[in-house]
Amino acid sequence: MSADKAGDPVFSVTVEGLAYGGQGVARLDGKAVFIPGAYPGDTVFAKVEKDKKTFIEASLVRIATPSPQRVESPCIYAGDCGGCPWIGLEYASQIEWKRRIVQEQLRRIGGLDVEVAPAVPAKAPLGYRARARMKVSAKRGKVSIGFRKAGSHDSIAAVDVCAVLNPVLNTMLKEIREYLRSNAKMAENIYEMEIETGPPETVGRATFNTTGPIPASFIDAALKACPSVKGISVRNGRSFKSHGDNSLSTATGGGVRLFFDPGVFTQINPEQNALMVDRIVELAGPAHGRTALDLYCGMGNIAIPLAVAGFGVTGVESVKQAVDDANNNRTRLGLFTANFIHGDSGYEAGGLARRGLSFDVTILDPPKGGAKGLSELVSQITRETLIYVSCDPPALARDLKDFAERGFSVESAQVFDMFPQTARVEVVALLRKR
Repeated sequence: MSADKAGDPVFSVTVEGLAYGGQGVARLDGKAVFIPGAYPGDTVFAKVEKDKKTFIEASLVRIATPSPQRVESPCIYAGDCGGCPWIGLEYASQIEWKRRIVQEQLRRIGGLDVEVAPAVPAKAPLGYRARARMKVSAKRGKVSIGFRKAGSHDSIAAVDVCAVLNPVLNTMLKEIREYLRSNAKMAENIYEMEIETGPPETVGRATFNTTGPIPASFIDAALKACPSVKGISVRNGRSFKSHGDNSLSTATGGGVRLFFDPGVFTQINPEQNALMVDRIVELAGPAHGRTALDLYCGMGNIAIPLAVAGFGVTGVESVKQAVDDANNNRTRLGLFTANFIHGDSGYEAGGLARRGLSFDVTILDPPKGGAKGLSELVSQITRETLIYVSCDPPALARDLKDFAERGFSVESAQVFDMFPQTARVEVVALLRKR
């Protein structure tokens, strides 16, 4: 280890891999070293930030020899914006490292010897995002819109155009930014906005999260000034008001489109989502009068394609508006074999178990924390197949270990790259009851 100046230890290492979370991983004196912004194959100079007992957290000082896997970033904000930490890494390497990360988590945390299948790449590694939440800062007449800066929780990296946003969203961003800059005083009441579209639509909708009142006249003028924005909703605490046309639909499996209201969760990559849901329906097997339970079903992203395939489906979701959307989509499509329940997935699963009900197939698609504590109930009410969809490999590994201990075999796991250029991972795992 060397030092550029007293008290500022700098060392040189060659990066060997990537960790869950996106940092480059090297070894120094028997310790793992985590270096944000470093890629496998880089030889770098790094500075110690935290020296722990078994690992070191470091910052990248400079790249001495770049990795052959490095590519020129298509984003002029890379390094400042923290949204796409892998945008300088070739895409084939990105998806292979995501597969390896899931493999490592399943083995280390879950004790599972499951060979993770090659990742399903996104057809469009750039320009794929159909939804984005962006920070808004309006101070002293200056308006900035962007994402969090790398390594920061509150600083904004202002962007004029984003390489991973759908072209419609980039147009919306431009028009809204210009409108807010021309109304900077009122923009001080807006701290965040969400923009959404539904490819192949050429327009979208926006939601402003606010700290103060926004008059209807301001929103009406915004709709006139921003042709790409057909609807705007304003959220202020518990108050939620919509203006204009806020209808929007997104693609899911089986060629189905689902309409959803502002604030209801959807996957940010509709094309990849449709591929993933088609695979889930395939893994569920032939319907032939079989039943499926979809816990954390949202607005029916997986449940409705299962119903279209012929399953009798029960979906459970805690967000009331998402359940309303699921029921509206079910009615619109004439799917009377689907039933949606508004409630907590764990509580409702317990109720189903107490009533002696069971299902041929159970889908688990929980939020990031996973489905901790649900393995016993889900095991009781699942007769054959469990399909677990996860955006958090450590939680997935923990939960799959629990299911394995309760009589399930983990047959397969596969990454669907929903978030190119980022370290975020989406995994589909298939389990069978032994």
